[in-house]
Amino acid sequence: MSLLRTPVTWAIYGMNGAWASFVYLSGPIAPILAEDLGVPVGAAGLVGTALAVGMATAAAAGPIAIARLGRDGAARLGLVVIACALAAIALVPTLIGGVAAYGVILVLLWLGATGGGTMVNASTARLSDKHREDSARVITEANAAAGWVGLFSPLLLGVALGAGLGFEARARSVAAQGRSVTYPW
Repeated sequence: MSLLRTPVTWAIYGMNGAWASFVYLSGPIAPILAEDLGVPVGAAGLVGTALAVGMATAAAAGPIAIARLGRDGAARLGLVVIACALAAIALVPTLIGGVAAYGVILVLLWLGATGGGTMVNASTARLSDKHREDSARVITEANAAAGWVGLFSPLLLGVALGAGLGFEARARSVAAQGRSVTYPW
């Protein structure tokens, strides 16, 4: 019997990929971010701690979210939390700097990891509900999709930074011209 992957199945594969990207990019970005904010590079290791605490928080808060919102609602909420955390992380260095910015970013990483852990747990259970006979197969596929996205995310980050994309490259380019850095927002 062939497996019928529904739009919900594909959406969950995509959500798992987005989560993997969040996790796998946090490590390579940490020392760059610490350097940009003038924080000791050793403090970059706190990123992993923030992610771990977020996952532990998700283990405690996830069942409550699932009980109140259902599996789909909890998965959507987790995805929204990840997206908001990422948007805020991108904005923080433009609003404040130094150790304060790094502290706020660590809190946002914790919140994002909490949302991500909740999303993964709820969406995996949803896959199991949707594909009862093929649940092992679809959960394996979801994890494989996340693994591939996670594998290529740092590579794409390196290519983007090497191509001169990002705030850091723009700031150096503008500073080299003797002007101050301004952002459109």
